[in-house]
Parts: sequence; C-alpha cells; structure tokens
Amino acid sequence: MRTLLRHAAWLGTVLALLAGCGGGGGATTPAAGGGRESPAFAEGVVALGSSESTVSLGWAPVAGAGGYAVERRAGDGAWTPVATLDAEARHHLDEGLQRATRYSYRVRALGTGQQAEIAASTGEEAALVTALGAASGDAVERRIGGAGGTLAAADGRVTVQVPAGALAGETTLRLQPIANTAPDGIADGVLLQIGAVPSRALQLSLRYPESSAPDADGLGVALQRADGSWLALPVTALDKATRSLTVALDGRLHSGPATAPGFAPAGASVTLDFRVVLYRNFFLAPRQATLKVGETRVFVPYSYTRGVIGTVCVPDPNYGCVPMPLIGSQTLAFDNVKAGYDRRWYVFAQEGGDTGSGTITPRAGAGATYRAPARVPDVNPVLVSFVSTHQASGRRVTVTASVTVKEPVWTGIARGTLSAPGGDLAFTFAIEAVWTADPQGDGSRFVANGTQTVHVIEITCTGTATPSSAPLPPGALVIDASANPPRYTLDAGSVWRTVVAAHCPGHGSGSVAFDVPGRLVVEGTVGGDGTSISGQQVLGGVAWDWALTSQL
Repeated sequence: MRTLLRHAAWLGTVLALLAGCGGGGGATTPAAGGGRESPAFAEGVVALGSSESTVSLGWAPVAGAGGYAVERRAGDGAWTPVATLDAEARHHLDEGLQRATRYSYRVRALGTGQQAEIAASTGEEAALVTALGAASGDAVERRIGGAGGTLAAADGRVTVQVPAGALAGETTLRLQPIANTAPDGIADGVLLQIGAVPSRALQLSLRYPESSAPDADGLGVALQRADGSWLALPVTALDKATRSLTVALDGRLHSGPATAPGFAPAGASVTLDFRVVLYRNFFLAPRQATLKVGETRVFVPYSYTRGVIGTVCVPDPNYGCVPMPLIGSQTLAFDNVKAGYDRRWYVFAQEGGDTGSGTITPRAGAGATYRAPARVPDVNPVLVSFVSTHQASGRRVTVTASVTVKEPVWTGIARGTLSAPGGDLAFTFAIEAVWTADPQGDGSRFVANGTQTVHVIEITCTGTATPSSAPLPPGALVIDASANPPRYTLDAGSVWRTVVAAHCPGHGSGSVAFDVPGRLVVEGTVGGDGTSISGQQVLGGVAWDWALTSQL
C-alpha cells in the first residue's frame, strides 16, 4: 500500500508539472534614444544574444502592420537597415556579428507608426556545427497547389501542412528520412524539399517516441543549415496526447541548396531544403545514475541554446519566440535563482525529498546534490526533477533524471598461513565470500556468504585434513562512512575442527584432531575511494592477508 500511494502521489505531481509549457528566458534591456517608441509594442519585443556571432529577435504581432523593418547600430553610431520582413514575420536572426559585443536594435511595424528599441549583447559561445545527415530511408513525394494540402511520411511520424495560398501553383514536396546528427538527437530527422518558395510559413509536426514522453518539456526542434550549423526553432505547439511538436517553417531559414540526390521535380528545381530533427534541448545531467546507498551525485540542468529553455512560442519576451543557434563549445547550465522564475528540486513528488527516497539540496549557482537513502527505497529507480516556473504566466518546465539505488556488495578473500611445530607440516586457511547488506541493519553492516577451507602444505611429512571445509558463519563487515577516511571492522571465519592424518618418513603415520584457527578479526581504513579493503597482520601465530573490493 505504501508503494502504491507513493506512485500515485508522484504521478499526480508529474502530470501537473508537465501540463504547462515554457520556462526560462534571457534578459533584454531597452536601448536609449528613438523618441517614437511604442510602450505597447516594446513589451512584446525580445532580443537575445544567442551565440558569439548572432542576436535573435522576436516580437508580438502588431494589428494592421504591413511588415516589419529591423535596424541595428553599435554604440552611438547610425542606424543600419538589417531586414525588411512581411506582415507574418515574428522573428529575425541577425548574423555575422562581433563576439561579446553590445548592439542596439530598432524594430518598426510598417504602416502603424509603432516601433520599439532594445539592446542585446552577443555571447562567447560558438554555434554548433556537425556533418549533414545522410539519407536513411525511402522518400515520399506529393504535388500540392494553391489550395494547400498535407504531406505525411510513410510511418506517420512527420507531417507537413501547407496552408492555402502558400504556393502559387502545383509544386512538388518531398520528405526524405535522414540521419540525425544533432546533439542528443532523437530518432531520424527529415529533409523537406520544396520546388518553390512558399509565400506563407508551412507547419511541420514531428512525433517523439513514447520513451521520450517524460522529457517532453525539454524537447526541441532544430533545423540544420547548409554550413552544418543548427537553429533551435520556436515550437508553436506541444501536444502530449499525440506526442508531437509543431514548428513553422519560414522560407528565410531554409537549409540551403538541395543536397539529396535523385530529386528533380518536373519543370522546376528544388528551391528550399529544410533539414529538421528532434533533440533534447533542456535536460538534467546525468540523465541516469546508479548510486550506492548513502552516496551522493550532483545533477545540473543544461540547455544547448542560450537564454531560452521554454518550448512553446508565446508573445512574451521571457519565452523568446525566436530561432536560437545551438551552442557547440559547451552546454549551458541554468541557475537555481533567476529573477521572475521560481525554481525547485524534487524527489518524486516531494520538494527536497525525504529519508526514504533520498534528499536533493540545491547548490550555490546551478545544480543540486542528491543523497541516496541509507537503504534501497521502496520505489526504485528514484526520479529527481528540476522545475522552472515563470511566475507571471505560471508556465512550467520540468526535466527529470533517473537514479537507481543499490546496496554495495563486497567480494574478496582472506588467507592465513600457520607452520606446525618442528616444521614438518604447514597449513593455509582461506575465507572466500560475498558480503551483502544485513537486512536487519542500517546499511553499514554486511554479512558473509561463502566458504572457509584448510589445506595441508607438505614439508617433510604428507598429510590431509578431513573435512577440508566448514560452513562459513555470517560474521560481520562494518563500514563507518562517517569517519574521514571511512574505516572498517572485519570479523570473518571461525575456529572449526578437522582431523589431520599425516605420514612422516621414519616416524610412521597417525592422525590428530586439529582446531583450525580460521577466525580473522581486524580493522583499518577503507581505500580506493571507498571501494577497497586490504591488509596484512600476524595474529596468534597465523600470518594473514586479506583483500576485498566493493561493487554495485
């Protein structure tokens, strides 16, 4: 019953956390000057330094705007035109900029008199570049005209929706599965080829596998460009019921000239290539871990994009409805404290965890330390989650890691050597065992399961011991992990009786009962970063050596 209740509580919390979308965000600062800035428009504009050479801009639509003009200036210099975009445009990626440099931008909603000024600084992280993915399956084609239509992959995993009016006439579209070369890519990607430039954005939906459902809030859609660099596309819809993410494919962000062989639409050349894949943008590292009881591990939330960790695009500057280059030189950690966000750590449904499933403690800056419980928990593996909530909207993003908690197992052998008086015979004793956690203990005590034996070493006499083995008592191996370094006490084997039959040249034969001094009681320091025990010592005339190692 306790296990079922814990499962139910955890599931309810996770469903609640996953029901939201978005989270994270980057800071923007209004630029000085302009004079005609519209406060209403300015509130819907975002500018983020998204790599060492790019700034990503996005804005909420302005009613009646005939298009948008983007201008830039460095310092107090003159405004320079950057782009003039149509009325459906919601973002612009400004490229070819200087590293770690601050720029001012002016976005004008044409025909409305509204404009906004904002500033952003480029970062120090280089954009990720990988090889283009090769074809990995059969392609599908369809001709679609001005009325619009749908093209779906053979397996139903990818669907392209062409809105009415996007194409001037009959145009061939082709979907080709390709290898996914994005970091932490999920399944194959797809190459969408179009024989004409659409006048409106296409909607492309990709289904993610069921195994990725727990990480849905952290998934992203990336587009690879002709030079091998990657852009994280704004996700316009995340449908957890159908396990799909949808993005708008803007012709201005196409991947470059056609690269897939064998595609030549009748009467037209391929105009656009879109190489699109699913990947994990926001995640906990490590995603999986195996820990001994009482052991600790640091978990850190990371992203491959700078400033934005949300998925669903909304007209809110904290969510960034903008394409973002994937960072290649390093993944970016997210701090535990950020203005405008509530960020917390959970073990299952419990903030901070508990003694039964383990505890999680935020670190200064980024990440948190999970400490496994003293015993294997009732529900195992344990789920550790980081939750970021945007306080103004209430939207949440959660990412989860799985921790398997195991009792350590010690294996090893102890050997003792004893020479009989007069030197005619000698004896060796051996204790070979596996030490497992005492089910009645607190996780620090281990009991043995193995054998103890005696062997007669013939010097001038010959002899045998009967019996040569005896049951091995549980004994005790106790680890004091609170000591620095950890210490151990080992009580292994026992004194047990055998009969030694010997024959000595010139002296005849005989037999005698012999109490094997096979008990070893020692203590010392645990070495090998807490994974090895070894030593040598003479006890009661027996020269002992022992060596044990720990493993999960």
